[in-house]
Amino acid sequence: MKKSLVLITVLLFVTHTSFAGTTYCTTKNWDKTARYFKKYEGKLNDRIYRYNDLLHTKENMGFYSNSYRPLDLAILWLSDETAVKLSVNDKTNIIKGEMRNINTEKVKLEKIKSKLVKAQKNWSTIAESCYDDDEYSNYKAARGNMRDAISHRKYIDTLIVKLDSIQKRYESEIAFFDDTKKEMADYKKECDCN
Repeated sequence: MKKSLVLITVLLFVTHTSFAGTTYCTTKNWDKTARYFKKYEGKLNDRIYRYNDLLHTKENMGFYSNSYRPLDLAILWLSDETAVKLSVNDKTNIIKGEMRNINTEKVKLEKIKSKLVKAQKNWSTIAESCYDDDEYSNYKAARGNMRDAISHRKYIDTLIVKLDSIQKRYESEIAFFDDTKKEMADYKKECDCN
């Protein structure tokens, strides 16, 4: 019985010291995490450029709801102006395409965000290990990188909110077209236009 207890104690001690000796504050871990972080930081920069393109498209869209009331557009529609019908149909298709693009961007941003969570955890682990190893300059640098990962994640949240805002503007324009169709139906009934 005593031999078993001594053997268990020795095994626990050996296991504990082998785990306690593990350090993550190594050049290999640092380089691997830095490459991973830079990769997704670069992907975030690509998404920022894409956001700017989407914003530019929205700003130059030329929304009908800024120029017409639903009834006014309905009357134009009923005037058999082919150009008006084509223009509204084209605008509707463009807006729906932009809404799909926004959804795609939000998915890509969420994926990058999850990768940055991993980078943040890796930097945190390296920082703690460097601190334990009394490598304070590496500790501070790893903490700085961890804070950068957190900052990038927060920026992604801001971008998603901004994309939602653009999408809501597009949804508003689609609702305007739906209101126009309703106004057109009501106007047809009132004036008995066919």
